Amino acid sequence: MSKILNKETQKLFLDAGIHVVHGVHRPLKGEVPEILQIAKPHCLYFAGFIDDIEQTKQDIALIKQEYGDDKRWHILDCESKFVNRTKGKPGFEGVLEYTAPEMTSHGVEFVRREARKLGDILVYVGINMVFAPCFDLDLGSSIISKYGRSYSSNPEVAYIMATAFAEELEKLGIRTVAKHFPGHGSANGDSHLGTVYADPTSFDAELQPFKKSLNKGMIKSYMLGHVIYPSLGSDLPASVCPKVFDLFSKCGSKGDEVLFSDSIFMGAVTNMGLDEYVSRFFKYSGDIIIFDKPDNQYVQKTFGMSLLEAYEVIAKAVELEKTNRQRIENVINLGNYIEV
Repeated sequence: MSKILNKETQKLFLDAGIHVVHGVHRPLKGEVPEILQIAKPHCLYFAGFIDDIEQTKQDIALIKQEYGDDKRWHILDCESKFVNRTKGKPGFEGVLEYTAPEMTSHGVEFVRREARKLGDILVYVGINMVFAPCFDLDLGSSIISKYGRSYSSNPEVAYIMATAFAEELEKLGIRTVAKHFPGHGSANGDSHLGTVYADPTSFDAELQPFKKSLNKGMIKSYMLGHVIYPSLGSDLPASVCPKVFDLFSKCGSKGDEVLFSDSIFMGAVTNMGLDEYVSRFFKYSGDIIIFDKPDNQYVQKTFGMSLLEAYEVIAKAVELEKTNRQRIENVINLGNYIEV
């Protein structure tokens, strides 16, 4: 670790910092790691971070103390029963015990109640953003349907339930990230493992919940998946496909939304290589990449380079593409609470 903690590294981290979600995988146990002291990335994704509720609260408070008054996102992945970083952890009992279809079966007020329970806990520990809700349709995708992440196969019902979930969190000052534009419900495989394609016959239906959400304008952050869409006449994953970015603009975008990639360590995109991936993502107006496994050995295994070299690649792409940080700063500065 000491080899990457130098002034050069700090500059690289700071240059790219607002455009990177940096994964945190271990409880801090009272001490902020050197890498977070020096880098201070703007987005911290607490993946594998949770031991118990009080430990989580103490660790996030420690990071906030280290960072001072800087506004940053502290993020968890909390959608439903099987995509929930708090699952089974002491102090988080009773939070997101249902799949999305199960919540839908109880009605929209039940969805709101479950979101409020989650939100109250997240506010208590200091989380201010979640990678949720899932606007994807329940159409058989191995990572959407199998794990109960979609509220419905009906576009209108999916929109109503996902929006209700987001509204309750936004009321509490927790930013939500709608995913996975333009729809992951019909993907023919698991994008964590490799290349997957969407079903062209369901493309229009899958897009509907996202169109409605963009027109409503409440959610200001969206995640692009890594699925390939034959309907668009492209063989590129959504997160680096210029036609997907164009489509986002045409679906009701106000131009002020922040666009996240899905994890750049997923098998659907790693074969592209880090350099090409980040260059394309930022070139087509992507805002923030999810760099959720910042372990030197893992980065070396995945991309054939060190963690330092990976941040050099990201920083150069940010500089070369003159990436616009204003959208990110605007959403960060929305304040603790917004009207929904």
